[in-house]
Amino acid sequence: MRLPRRRSSAALPSRLARMAAASEPVLGAVPLDEAGGRWAVAAPSGVIILDEDGIDVRHAWDRINRGTWDARERTFTLELLDEAEPLVLVVPDRVSTATEDGRDGERAVEEKMFALALRQRVNAAIIHHASATLPDGRRITASVRRRPDGVLYSVTDPPVGGGDADRELGLDDIDALTSLEDRVRDAVGLPTT
Repeated sequence: MRLPRRRSSAALPSRLARMAAASEPVLGAVPLDEAGGRWAVAAPSGVIILDEDGIDVRHAWDRINRGTWDARERTFTLELLDEAEPLVLVVPDRVSTATEDGRDGERAVEEKMFALALRQRVNAAIIHHASATLPDGRRITASVRRRPDGVLYSVTDPPVGGGDADRELGLDDIDALTSLEDRVRDAVGLPTT
């Protein structure tokens, strides 16, 4: 009995893998165009967007609030700290490749390893998280995160001292947000206000 051949999936081209970082392994990668010239790479330090010209964007894991995958639309949506708009990565289902004999071909795109690395690394960077609801119904959050160098810090959403956000918050709201931040900091042993 002959076993069916396993279809190989598209892989990050070696010339682009070398650009990601010589000291970092690639945990997962997905192409962002059908030609295979632009890729999103999950590396130990964060998500790297690169193309033939080099690294275009780098986001450390601690700067990503959440990442989601929409299989129907084939998009990863990354909610970033301090960014109003999410980073949307559209992943084609197939990518063009050159075969060993020089002929053009196509390979299926497998997003599982990138998705797994995204979930694991974002979860590892967010040490503790809590949310509450203000009397007007708005949701507030506070989290303790770990930078790539291991340093812990806290953030709130909306940010306290965030200019426009402060104008929308009353003094009671700012007190509630500060209290929530103190609670998550205390939970992991960080100093509080």
